[in-house]
Amino acid sequence: MGSVHRFKAKEGDTRYQVHIDSNTCIGEKCGCARLCTRVFRCPAIIWDDHIEKANIDETICNGCGVCADICPQSAIIKEVT
Repeated sequence: MGSVHRFKAKEGDTRYQVHIDSNTCIGEKCGCARLCTRVFRCPAIIWDDHIEKANIDETICNGCGVCADICPQSAIIKEVT
């Protein structure tokens, strides 16, 4: 059975509350081949087949904010916690 590894924030690291702006996320039309879910492969970013857009599982997200930095549409919002 595999184990789950959580990255531990270093003292002084900024942690973010991260969410996806569904009005800004354009799903498959992005032109990035769903960089957020297929390429970046963060386990907290899940493709929602029903709405055809990405979604973030806040239980799994460690708040690093990297996904927001790589989103070409700036649809992933990070707020300092």
